[in-house]
Amino acid sequence: FPSGSCSYTSGNATSTSITIKPTSNVTVQGNFQAGLNVTAGSGGSVSPSGKSYYDYNTSVTLTATPSTGYHFTGWTFGGTYGGSPSTSSASTSIKVQNNTTAKASFAINTYTVTFKNWDGTVLATKTVVYGFSASAPTVPSRSGYEFTGWDKDFSNVTGNITVTARYIDAKVYLCGDFNNWGVNTVLTSTSGNIVSTILRIEAGSYKFKI
Repeated sequence: FPSGSCSYTSGNATSTSITIKPTSNVTVQGNFQAGLNVTAGSGGSVSPSGKSYYDYNTSVTLTATPSTGYHFTGWTFGGTYGGSPSTSSASTSIKVQNNTTAKASFAINTYTVTFKNWDGTVLATKTVVYGFSASAPTVPSRSGYEFTGWDKDFSNVTGNITVTARYIDAKVYLCGDFNNWGVNTVLTSTSGNIVSTILRIEAGSYKFKI
C-alpha cells in the first residue's frame, strides 16, 4: 500500500494491481498472504473448511471429525507447507506457505456379528457395514427341540455383537386327573419352556404326550 501523497488512477489498497499518481515522495509496500484450502472426503467434516488466507508461515490447527458410523483414516497434504503435520492424527498443525492444501479422508465402520448355537458352538462369523443387517446362517437341527429364533436383533448393526440361537423343548408332557373339567373344557399352557398349547379335555384320567 502506498504511503505519502498520491491518488489512485486505478485499483485501491486491496487490489493486486494498482496505478497511482504521486504528488510527493511515495513509498509502496505490497503485503502478501498464503492460501490454505482444507477439504473433507465423504463421511466427515473439517475445521477450518474451504479456502482461507494467512500470513506466510502461519501455523494453523486442522481438525477432522468423522460422521456417525465412520472413522478418520488420514490427511493428504499438497502445495508448499512447513512444520511437521501428522497424516494419521485427526488434529494436527500445519504452517501455511504457498497454495497449501489439506484433505481429510474417512471410511465407514465395519463390525463382526458372531452367530452361536445353544451350546456355544460358532455357527458363522459375518462382517457387516455400519447400519446394515447380517445374514443369518442355517440353524442346525437339535434333537427334541424346536428353533424359535435368535436372542438379539441384527437388522441394524452398529457394533460387534454375538447372537445365540434359541430353542424350546419340542415335547410337552401333561399328566393329571381331569375328571372335574367336564367335556370339551379348554386347557391352555404357556408356562416356562412349554409350548403354548390349547387342548380340549373330556372328563377322565389321562397321561399323554404331544
